[in-house]
Amino acid sequence: MLTNKSIILCADDFGLNDAVSDAILHLARNHRLSAVSCLVNGAAITEKARELALLKPNLSIGMHFNLTEPECMGNFKAQPLSTLLLKSHLSLINRKLIAEIFQDQLNSFVSLFQSPPDFIDGHQHVHTFPLIRDIILDHCLNKYSVPPPFFRSTWPMLPFREINIKSQIIAGCGGKQFKRQLEINKIKHNHFFAGIYNFSPDTDYRHLFCQWLSNSPDKTLIMCHPGLQGADSDQINAARYKEYSYFSSEEFITDCERHQITLVAEKNTW
Repeated sequence: MLTNKSIILCADDFGLNDAVSDAILHLARNHRLSAVSCLVNGAAITEKARELALLKPNLSIGMHFNLTEPECMGNFKAQPLSTLLLKSHLSLINRKLIAEIFQDQLNSFVSLFQSPPDFIDGHQHVHTFPLIRDIILDHCLNKYSVPPPFFRSTWPMLPFREINIKSQIIAGCGGKQFKRQLEINKIKHNHFFAGIYNFSPDTDYRHLFCQWLSNSPDKTLIMCHPGLQGADSDQINAARYKEYSYFSSEEFITDCERHQITLVAEKNTW
């Protein structure tokens, strides 16, 4: 017998470009999402942040901490994901610089939304990498004037077939240790995680999403990456549009009802 499950459905990359931001705004206005994660130094966020903020309190709005997306780094230089991953594991991270970038993005978020983020996660999961996670948690535990925000945990990740090796490495790199740190410090976080696949335009996204809904225990966070067509420079634009089309459809509503899913905002639970 099916039981009702609370699921956070979080759209990532708001602010990356107009195609992504407009798609997310449309879905959020129609109650197809429960959380949105923002690239605060993205070119397409300043004029749209106010529109997004109007959708609170039924929508959580968080900071998508970024170290790898060049166009969303403000005055700082982005690092390739592979370089950042290697440096973090070899303890070659410049702690002071990472702390400055985090503070800069946090300041940008507060300036845009006139409030601290409801939650924090990382673009390409950088918030779970060794040393980087320590810097972020130290800041939020010792320098925050309010209780620490909700954090995205990438561990444990729900198993499924449609996954490539790169995604598996990124999702698992540091995720288990980060979750333990969240538990030790009694910081609110999701209990399970889903949403990673290879972004192939040939993916049957509805089938994949229904697998996540079926296999998700209560208190799972599912990330997604919807977007409109037209962003030619975005390598995963075709996959984004496929996600957007599904979440805009009646099939999405039907699938949630069939699996007895309730979408909940991150700040209101757990």
